[in-house]
Amino acid sequence: MTVENVIVSDAYAGKGGSYTYNSGTDSRSVNSYVNPLQADPVKFIIKKGDTYSVAAIAKDGSGSPVNLTGYTIVAKIRDAAGNVIATPTVSVTSAAAGEYTMTVNDTSGWPVTTLFSDVTYTAPGPVVESTETFQIIVQEAI
Repeated sequence: MTVENVIVSDAYAGKGGSYTYNSGTDSRSVNSYVNPLQADPVKFIIKKGDTYSVAAIAKDGSGSPVNLTGYTIVAKIRDAAGNVIATPTVSVTSAAAGEYTMTVNDTSGWPVTTLFSDVTYTAPGPVVESTETFQIIVQEAI
């Protein structure tokens, strides 16, 4: 089993809705089709000082939710030099449905730049798998 897809809700520039983060590509498009060879990496946009919160669903290669019972889920947010900026709190909201939330309440100390993150899943056994790296664009609040 591999964890290949993460469904992300309410995380793109405050526009609401949801989109699929799939192996580092962004499925948002006008015609609902993205050529994975040309797609941009997933990018979250956050204003410095806002709460970073991402609700996600882990799915396997066939698109079925991964039962996260017994899994450990860890995410790190790093700058371009690899320095850890934050370690989000991960809360599994429905293990059977593969649902979890990553949160950082205080982003006031984050630099205004592009940060990088991924999610690492450790299954019982242990089997370790990670998502593709995604970007978090931090903007100054106006």
